[in-house]
Amino acid sequence: MFLKSCSLPEVRFHDLRATWDTLLFGKNVAPAQVMAMGGWKDMKTMMIYMRKAGLNVEGASHVLNFYNPQATKSNVVPINI
Repeated sequence: MFLKSCSLPEVRFHDLRATWDTLLFGKNVAPAQVMAMGGWKDMKTMMIYMRKAGLNVEGASHVLNFYNPQATKSNVVPINI
């Protein structure tokens, strides 16, 4: 009721748990520890959350070298608001 009174979407327990475990994965907490704390009984279910966190692809694009040593540097122009 509180969220609705603030015109915010409904948040389910499942959503909060998914956010919680994603944050733990991002801090390199061992999957077995997160699994035990989150109450998952098998690694297959746990892998759903690991994929949502993007941990299985983290750093994969680092092999793409977008650095161009011949590119000229730009000046940052401040905007006064």
